[in-house]
Amino acid sequence: MATAASVQQSRWVLHSRANWSARDDRKSFVVWLALMWIGLLWGFGVNLRKAASAVPPKPTVVWIHGGVFALWPVLLTLQILLVVGERVGWHRKMGWVSVGWACVMLVMGPWAAVASQSQVLYGPSYDPPYLALQLGDIFLFALFLGWAVLTRKNVAVHKRLMILCTLPLMNAGFGRVSEWFWPHTPHSAAVWFVWSFYGEVVIVAMMLILDWWRGNLLKQFVAGTLVLVGVEWVEALLYFWKPWQDVTAQWVATWARHAG
Repeated sequence: MATAASVQQSRWVLHSRANWSARDDRKSFVVWLALMWIGLLWGFGVNLRKAASAVPPKPTVVWIHGGVFALWPVLLTLQILLVVGERVGWHRKMGWVSVGWACVMLVMGPWAAVASQSQVLYGPSYDPPYLALQLGDIFLFALFLGWAVLTRKNVAVHKRLMILCTLPLMNAGFGRVSEWFWPHTPHSAAVWFVWSFYGEVVIVAMMLILDWWRGNLLKQFVAGTLVLVGVEWVEALLYFWKPWQDVTAQWVATWARHAG
């Protein structure tokens, strides 16, 4: 029987592949999925009526984008339930459907972000530096999804990267919860980082702690969480950086002139 010291030491081993059963992860991944849905539904439940009655009305592309992005957590839920239900073959087939849908999202996300800002040019909700978050998080989504596809035969890594690729999309929900409790945008990068990204940081921290406790830390997942937090910290710095504020204002103004 392993001693307490050997168990404690094994918790710090970084694995490249799982040496445990894939079934050991299933219940915890249902929990991570549930937490993401709570943030998403709570945030949009608070904000949907406000968005529907916005003046001027939000561009059509924003509503289309909302529908396109809303299907992603549904696809992820279906994928996890297929695995839990031992329908791995269907899971693999649906995976390629999800990749195709993600390609649509990569177009709709930046398009809706810039169009939304151009619609409220110089109005109360005009905030072009916020493109740092919107563009940065769609980059993270694409990065982790591509990585997950490449590592799909390494099941433990693949499923964790799929959570990492989805978490940046959940900012739309968690961020609206922040606005409900703290309606005024913070004036420092550190506070803005917490205000914007607390939901995914908490979830990914819980994932890391559980994997560490079980001795299941994967080096790809640890690296991915560092990339996630690092890119989003850069987003926070960009939001308050004057050159970024100037260039995004120019982008939005150009869009408003030529496509608005």
